[in-house]
Amino acid sequence: MVKTVRALVLAVAALACLAGCNLLSGIFPDRLMGYEAYADLTRFIDPDHVGDYNFQIIRDSSSGAEYLVLANDDRSFGDDCVVVFDTDLKVLGHYTLDQLDALDTVAPIDPFSGRGAMVDESGCIVVGNRRFTVGPRSLVYASTPPTLGGYGLAIPGQPNPNIGTIYSTGNVLRYSRYLADWTFQPPEVNSPIGGGTNYKVECVGLSGTNVVMVIRHDGPVAEIFQLPQDLFSTGGLCTPLDNHYPAIPPTVPTPDNIEWRTLGYTVEGFAAFRWTATPEYYRFDESGTVLAASGEIPEDERPNNQRHAYGRTSGWYVFDMQEMSIERRAWWWK
Repeated sequence: MVKTVRALVLAVAALACLAGCNLLSGIFPDRLMGYEAYADLTRFIDPDHVGDYNFQIIRDSSSGAEYLVLANDDRSFGDDCVVVFDTDLKVLGHYTLDQLDALDTVAPIDPFSGRGAMVDESGCIVVGNRRFTVGPRSLVYASTPPTLGGYGLAIPGQPNPNIGTIYSTGNVLRYSRYLADWTFQPPEVNSPIGGGTNYKVECVGLSGTNVVMVIRHDGPVAEIFQLPQDLFSTGGLCTPLDNHYPAIPPTVPTPDNIEWRTLGYTVEGFAAFRWTATPEYYRFDESGTVLAASGEIPEDERPNNQRHAYGRTSGWYVFDMQEMSIERRAWWWK
């Protein structure tokens, strides 16, 4: 019944847009007129499993094209395990675990695994250990690369352009380097970060000639690192990292109040929601300077049960796990 109602509402919305009128503005003004694009997830995912998915925005480092990915490799249920959208939230591909397993037919067959996603140096989308070329309307299976278990990043023009499974453990930053054809370049990079413990990578992006990362650790501290792309690609980073990139890395403002599932990186800096005395969205730059704040957000509009992602040049994506939807909105500061 819920799916039927959603389908009817969205059909009416589409007809209203085609007719060039505001037919719906008087019916559901907040829900239907407050977003730029919408995706109903009930056709892909059972509500009982929605919290198990990674939600990521991935970017082609060369073309700037972006995609939204939901990924899960849990073998205990039969939902779609991978769903890929374009920036208008049109579905490019959705796959069950059985379908993902069946894509690899070259012995020894490698079952699907991994929840990481990225766009590699060639412009292909990689989710877990499945790689797809992007067609005009859909994805086409290309190959089975090594498993991408966490953040991934392509650095065009570097000797090892595909960087996979970027994560941290203890006080060490770890990642794997690959050639353009996804040949692993051993060993895994292990770069000590500094004097903290339980470091966690929260955000990764490219800015100029640097890889920019937000990494937090025990206590109310999160640091912003700017790591040279060439050293990141070769694995030749100086250590510990927080004595070099820069010598005293700037800290994220009020990190103890941030809803980390809402952190994103745009061409205008970082954006996130923070639970201060007046809960609000705010932005800060790579030097840790606060750029803007939204002002207090009403209680019923705060990001409970949500995960957020930001496009580099436009688009604020809200994955609502209770409403079972993804919405694209205009950046809140515009």
